[in-house]
Amino acid sequence: MKILSLTVGVLLLGIVGWTNAADCNCPARLSPADELAASSTVMEAYVVAVGSTTGESTAYSVAVNKVWKGSPMATATIHTLGAGTSCSVTLEIGKNYLIYAKGENLETGFCSRTFDEATHVGRLDYQEDLSAFKNSTAQ
Repeated sequence: MKILSLTVGVLLLGIVGWTNAADCNCPARLSPADELAASSTVMEAYVVAVGSTTGESTAYSVAVNKVWKGSPMATATIHTLGAGTSCSVTLEIGKNYLIYAKGENLETGFCSRTFDEATHVGRLDYQEDLSAFKNSTAQ
C-alpha cells in the first residue's frame, strides 16, 4: 500500500506542475552570429547581487567586464524570467557570464545563449561565440 501511495504521489507531482528547462519551448538555437544580431546587448559580466524577484522576473546586478554590443556601461541590471518558470535561468553570485540580452530591460532566459563562462571556457560553444565577436569591437 505504501508503494502505491508513493507511486500515486510521484505521478501527481509530475502532473501538477513540475517544471524544468526541458519544458521550455525554445525555437531552434541560434548561431553565435545570429544571436549577436538578435540581441540588443551582449556582454561579459560578473554577478554581484540578486535584486528583486517577482513572479515574472528576477533582477541581477552585474559588474560589466566587456560589451560586444550595446551601450558601454560599468554596471547593469539583468532581468531573467521568474524562478520556477520553465524558461527561467538562474545566475549565481560570484560567477562570470556571457550574457545575451534583449530590450531596454536587458532580459535574458534559457533560450538565449547566455551561459556561465567557467563551465564553458574551452568548450566549442564558447569558442564559437568569441569567434563571432571578432568582427565586433569590445567596449
